[in-house]
Amino acid sequence: MTGKQTALPLYLQIAAKIKEQIEREGYRAGDRLPFENWFVEHYQVSRVTIRKSIDQLISDGIIERRPYHGLYVLKKEATIHSDSPIYSFGFSEDQSEVTSKILSFEILDIPDRLKEIFHYKKERKVYFIHILRYYQGAPLTIQAIYLNKELLPDLDIFSLKDTPLYEIIEKTYNLSIHHLSVSMSVSSPTPEQAEWLGASPADSLLQARDTLYLSDNRAVRYAVSLYAKSVNYSYTVNK
Repeated sequence: MTGKQTALPLYLQIAAKIKEQIEREGYRAGDRLPFENWFVEHYQVSRVTIRKSIDQLISDGIIERRPYHGLYVLKKEATIHSDSPIYSFGFSEDQSEVTSKILSFEILDIPDRLKEIFHYKKERKVYFIHILRYYQGAPLTIQAIYLNKELLPDLDIFSLKDTPLYEIIEKTYNLSIHHLSVSMSVSSPTPEQAEWLGASPADSLLQARDTLYLSDNRAVRYAVSLYAKSVNYSYTVNK
């Protein structure tokens, strides 16, 4: 047999899956997670394994256990310098040093956590794009992007590789962007994310959650972005 085999203990594999679930379903700081029994049934593993996975996520600062209340998403606050390419990335006209690789694209049922953000009237699906961005040839960020299918029908996903999203929204769909709401936190990457970003699962990386709003206050995009350590930013952490 050739090639490497994953030697991660089962509880670490489950912890990575739970972390990915938190990001994909749009959980926010302070949101309560399902009880342990749900995770046991969902992942078909023992309660001991789930508890070790949860303890690992608590140790990593991803979640917290509140006595008599359950498990909650925990976010660490971060500040970021304004000279970072993070601020203008994706919305600037100067994209000459940014390239992209689309890792996957799906049309999904809208996650419950995004229903209150997108406020759909009829549509029940969202575009989901998993995309890796490079800045000056080096990995910049890996993004989980959800786009409002009701506002962007028949979207050409592959146009996002070379065209800023703001340009597609305003020029292709004649919609007017108003503002971007961003929250920053510090998060450890999953093994897969670490591999893409040239990082270690033990690293603390900058994570941004953003919601892009139109002039009528409808949300057109929700994204979770994890940034490589090589990006020119610094942060302070407040627990």
